[in-house]
Amino acid sequence: MQTSAMDVNLLKEMLKGVVREVIQEEMLKLKLSLIPTVSDNEMEEINRELGEPAQYEKEEFETLDL
Repeated sequence: MQTSAMDVNLLKEMLKGVVREVIQEEMLKLKLSLIPTVSDNEMEEINRELGEPAQYEKEEFETLDL
């Protein structure tokens, strides 16, 4: 009896580990799918209409201290 109880507990722990791993993988997939991305063509259009990021480094902006 003792051995089968240990085996059941061992199997439970192994199953918990596998389930935890699968949930973590699915959460990672979800997080990665929610990261906004743009295609190269979209980025070119943004840069063309709004300017290159380097242009904004030259400008000085007012800061607001809270």
